[in-house]
Amino acid sequence: MAIQDQCNRCRKQGTDSCTENIVFDSTSCPSYANKINIDKVEETENTSVGTTETLNTTGEQETSVSAEGQTFVYTREYLKQNTEIRGWLTFFLVMLILGGFFSFVYPIVTYNPADYAGSFFLAISDPIQGLMLLGFACYTVYSFYDRQPNAVFLAKTYLIVIFLINLFLVIIGNYEDKGLGSLPQLIRSLIWSVIWFLFLKQSTVVEEVIPTEYRRAKHIDYYIIAVIIVVPLLLLALGLKQIYADQEEQQASFIENTTLGENEYTDGKIVFKCLDGFSCEKEEVQEPKITIFQLENENIASITVCSDYDTDVTSSNFNSYWKNWEDESAKKYQSTEIENGTSFVNNHQYFIKTMKYDVDGNDMFWRFVLMFDNVTGKVAVASCYDGGYDDYLEPFLSTIRFQ
Repeated sequence: MAIQDQCNRCRKQGTDSCTENIVFDSTSCPSYANKINIDKVEETENTSVGTTETLNTTGEQETSVSAEGQTFVYTREYLKQNTEIRGWLTFFLVMLILGGFFSFVYPIVTYNPADYAGSFFLAISDPIQGLMLLGFACYTVYSFYDRQPNAVFLAKTYLIVIFLINLFLVIIGNYEDKGLGSLPQLIRSLIWSVIWFLFLKQSTVVEEVIPTEYRRAKHIDYYIIAVIIVVPLLLLALGLKQIYADQEEQQASFIENTTLGENEYTDGKIVFKCLDGFSCEKEEVQEPKITIFQLENENIASITVCSDYDTDVTSSNFNSYWKNWEDESAKKYQSTEIENGTSFVNNHQYFIKTMKYDVDGNDMFWRFVLMFDNVTGKVAVASCYDGGYDDYLEPFLSTIRFQ
């Protein structure tokens, strides 16, 4: 800054406080003190370094920084007149609005009733959460442009919320095979959330626009954050409760109205036939609450059968099932993947993965099957172990019916 410009902006100009012998060259004045509107603040004698908060004559809250007898007061008007939102901060605020808009529009555009198992509460939870994130993003951007002291707090909170949402989706495996909801995209969102959070902490432009001494959260901010967290969780709880009640009712009705043929069994969701030469035993498991059937023929195979409600007909969902069913004790044996794909039986799509294990010189095959029914939203699970003879599998799968 030229010495002439400094003089024009110095609050000592024309007063007895100016004791410098000014030479208007390219050097800087050692006694330069930036003009700040302190007329509205009560006069205080303060010779120590620190910060104080005061109210001006209009009731607007200000933050003053005191050092060596000089008082610098930050107000919204001062910051709006003397700072500029530019560069990466501008880009960040634009991306904040676009991200909030995307969070609201995407679940509406990609809405599929089957994804929510008929639950009204789950169906509206995603658009409502997106709308709240959009509103929160707009509130954050407004706070920056109006130089509100809570602006940086809001921006950091928004990034933390987005980070936790994406992390939750990754952990539970609720992502698509490809596209905007895919695992790679969720990972990128996690990384960018961290990058932008560090930007808010380190950026000199952010520090200039919203100085650290000026920053503070408002009481209403905590209420807004609580609403953004509590409302989706409440809708999720209500939705799961509704689904559980509907499923209990469907199972009771299914058992009551289904006529079983010879060697047929049901758990209230599916019906299957025990193959000739196989025995069948039923077991009720409480955690999670599920009915398991064990079909055995010591010369052919061992088949474990159960069912569930699931409409996520994707390979990632199949892989999550497969990993949960994988026998830990089998991991110590050398294994080879024999088959991994999809097929159809009775117009029902099913995923199948076959692993071959070398068990003390003998081959053991594990065939894991997930069969979906799009009409009822049910899925049948079959985990089979055999010595290599698989002619039993297709006939068994063909006996499964969902209604």
